[in-house]
Amino acid sequence: MELLIWLLHQGISIILRSFSMLIPAADIKNKMIVSDYLQVFSNILCIFAFRKYLYCFSPKNILSKKNIRICLYAILAGIGICLAHRLIFLLFPQIGMTMLPQMDYVRNIQKYYYSPAIFTYAILWAPISEEILSRGIIFTVAQKKHGNVYAITISAFLFALAHYNLPQFFSALCLGLLIGYFAVLTDNVYIGVIIHVANNMYASIREMILGDKIWEMSQKDFFINAIMGIFILLFSIFMINYETHNLAKRQKIDFRES
Repeated sequence: MELLIWLLHQGISIILRSFSMLIPAADIKNKMIVSDYLQVFSNILCIFAFRKYLYCFSPKNILSKKNIRICLYAILAGIGICLAHRLIFLLFPQIGMTMLPQMDYVRNIQKYYYSPAIFTYAILWAPISEEILSRGIIFTVAQKKHGNVYAITISAFLFALAHYNLPQFFSALCLGLLIGYFAVLTDNVYIGVIIHVANNMYASIREMILGDKIWEMSQKDFFINAIMGIFILLFSIFMINYETHNLAKRQKIDFRES
């Protein structure tokens, strides 16, 4: 079922985004905006169509004030994976080389990233709608039928595959596997929204405001970024494990007292 949902979503997405072709090629900014928001619209359509499979909160796993620290560590995890995944491109530079033919296009469109519409899409609408679809529906369907390991793997793989290029595939795969792990750990797939938003926001701020261009970074900078990310990621994983276990103990105590 999860594969069918993904295939239908891809079909709807391709059809809707094809309407951006009606905009003249010279109008790159509006073409990007229309294409991006049609993608969000396709996500919403599929979420609505398959809403009966949507993960639902229960009182025990809502991220409330009692476990707000988990949310804060999830933000750290999003930043950590954004930096740590660069180790892949350091170890396997041929993956990044696949983007070289598109570098002129990437440099050309980068100036439009400062547009409020595109920035908002990158840090809010895309990660929120993608997570509700990928983890809220696809992960949930896969988990009920085949268990945690399969759900983490297939939801991450399909999420990565939908990015349609090799560098983003590996970046999205790392992010998807991490989010799936935390979804199982916290018993809440929507923790992925926090991690995904943090990841995209940190990457966007570095790229748009600090001028961080990955393709222009030296190996030394790549290595420093990756090591920093690994430390941040390991720390956040440890702390979310710790907070989750503490929360489970508190819930058991509250249950006994009630």
